[in-house]
Amino acid sequence: MKNKGFKQILAMFLTFALVFGIMGEGFFTITTEAALSTTGGGAINGVYYIRNRNSFLFLDVHNSGTSSGTVVKQWSFNGKPAQRWQIHDEGDGHSLRPMHATGLRLHVESTWSNGKQAEVRTSNGSTHQRFRLPVANGGTMPTSGDNRTSTRQITKRDDTSRVVDVPSGSTAGDKVQISQQANLPRQQWEIIPAWKVTFDLNGGTSTTPAERFIPHQYTVSAVELLPVPTRANHRFVGWYTKKPEVHQLITPR
Repeated sequence: MKNKGFKQILAMFLTFALVFGIMGEGFFTITTEAALSTTGGGAINGVYYIRNRNSFLFLDVHNSGTSSGTVVKQWSFNGKPAQRWQIHDEGDGHSLRPMHATGLRLHVESTWSNGKQAEVRTSNGSTHQRFRLPVANGGTMPTSGDNRTSTRQITKRDDTSRVVDVPSGSTAGDKVQISQQANLPRQQWEIIPAWKVTFDLNGGTSTTPAERFIPHQYTVSAVELLPVPTRANHRFVGWYTKKPEVHQLITPR
């Protein structure tokens, strides 16, 4: 999918409307909230998805585990909080906190030896949970106030010769581990701001959440499990951009 500009996609989200037929048209808004953007000096603060540049799969806490020691793998986008990470500049490096279990942190054992698997462990403020996020070779770094994706590496705080890597390839479920720095695409990660999309059902009901998060590069049509609201004496038609007589219908999946 080709990326759209931030302003273009944001405008599209802000003008989406839900239309119920039979009893007339009612427009329901969708709002978005961009994550905190990057700040100066290469620091990152905010809630992000982290996607491997080689496989286009996301950094994921296995089975949404909440136990200290749960392994981290790469996985297809599924919208779950275990794929969203709060990245915080601690001053002595960045910490990465999974949003489904905010007491955990991305963790690598002290040896950082090749083949050591990444995991999440209870927050302890140690150097095992502090990382540098330098701009990857060929990558970009957004300026302050910009919500574009930046391409980074995830390295040990005080030793950039070891990086977080997916050496086994591009299959969902492949483990994330430590490898020797080689500036390979599989060692590069896209730091993608998370967008919060809120569906105002305005009297309707839905079996799927009326609120979810998506990577900012995605459009509504790319989101699985769009709500299919119900309302007495009304028929749900679909999601439209602005007024349905002039804009494309996007139907739920």
